[in-house]
Amino acid sequence: MDRHPLSSYFKTDFQQRLALEAVTLDAWLSPSGNLDLYRASHDAFDPAASAEEALRDFKRIYDAVKGRDWQVFRPSSPSKCWPPEQIFETIQHEFQDFSWQSHVNLLNLSQTGLDLRLEQHWHPKIS
Repeated sequence: MDRHPLSSYFKTDFQQRLALEAVTLDAWLSPSGNLDLYRASHDAFDPAASAEEALRDFKRIYDAVKGRDWQVFRPSSPSKCWPPEQIFETIQHEFQDFSWQSHVNLLNLSQTGLDLRLEQHWHPKIS
């Protein structure tokens, strides 16, 4: 399958279908599994959600990515990493510019300048 720039995937119906096909071929989860995580992300970071509801939705994401399919903690064990509560709190604090309300997305990230700030914050040796 040909690779296309990310921004090209979302402009037309045909390109959106290409994106879904790419997800199906390249992802560990089915498109519906990815959409479930997307929905959980939206719910977890919804400012109208209670703290309890938001953390519950975030833990759904956490449980998925620590599982067999994603293995984001390898080679370490999740027990050697931050607990989900600390990860959630850090995301809420450190990535406020990327909230659902910010209107920043993968298509416009480079125009916002936030991509460079993000890189410099998390990889300070990059200049």
